Amino acid sequence: MIKNSSLVALENELSKANVVFKDEGGLSTLYFNNFSNPNDFKEKLDSLYLNFSKELSQNLRGLTARDSRLHHLELVLRIFVSLQEKLGSNLTLLNSPVEVSTKNEIAATCICSKISDVQDLISYICFQKNTILESIRLIKTYRLKFRKNANEYWKDVFKDFYPYYCRLKEQLSEIGLIQDRIQFLKDQRKELEIVFQEKGVNLFDSPLNLFFEFHIDGLKDLYFSSKLNPTSKPIEQHLKWSGDKVKFIELILSLDLLKVVEFMDGSPISRKELFRRFEIFFDLPHINDLGSRIHKLKMRSNTTPFLDELKENCNRFLNDND
Repeated sequence: MIKNSSLVALENELSKANVVFKDEGGLSTLYFNNFSNPNDFKEKLDSLYLNFSKELSQNLRGLTARDSRLHHLELVLRIFVSLQEKLGSNLTLLNSPVEVSTKNEIAATCICSKISDVQDLISYICFQKNTILESIRLIKTYRLKFRKNANEYWKDVFKDFYPYYCRLKEQLSEIGLIQDRIQFLKDQRKELEIVFQEKGVNLFDSPLNLFFEFHIDGLKDLYFSSKLNPTSKPIEQHLKWSGDKVKFIELILSLDLLKVVEFMDGSPISRKELFRRFEIFFDLPHINDLGSRIHKLKMRSNTTPFLDELKENCNRFLNDND
């Protein structure tokens, strides 16, 4: 195993918990590994972790064989798992001491500790614990990627995500207010982040995050458009597409071909993005096989029956003298 200085430095800082209460005029000052401020300690750990993650990436690039990379990751993983077991998981049993006694050869003395000392002590240990967990997740992410090729890796990730997607879709349809929908998606993303971290997947860096980004951005657009048009009906009264998917594709494809829809700054919108926006607007499930469906439209003898029907009804209305 390649054990660089950054790994050694991080391991040393995570493996020790030197707690000292210094007597300063009868009132204690808590020092943890020579740090008197938890935020300073966190910055130190963040810096050590950053150096470790960079060197780990460099080491893996230097190992050309997949088995060598996996072996190296397993050895490094054992270090952090051992640190995790040593630290334990239950930090809530620490009770606030009223006094801390220190004995010397002459006589026993008492130092009055502050109530905040115990909370600071818990913070120090939590920072250690979080850094250990973050290191374990990083190693597991690398391990998963090297065990499989990229396609197999993401295929398994999406397979794990699919049950959550079905549940989210069902629950989202039962929420009326747009603000509540946005908050629901944000909360669910935080919960899923923890679930997938245990699997070694960073949700925010994965394609899974696009599901949340697309829905949240679309809902925000609808919400702000309602604020710009206060005389219109409440935006919470959602519109629903009552036609089939073929009619929907005919209509949106026509808008795309005519280039009558663009972004507010005048930049063009792609066909894929145009369909996505209208899918969100009408609360339709995403059409994954759009290209195939358009190809089938081209193969029909009557390629645009819905558009023909639109034209016929519009002409009838305009020519009606009543």
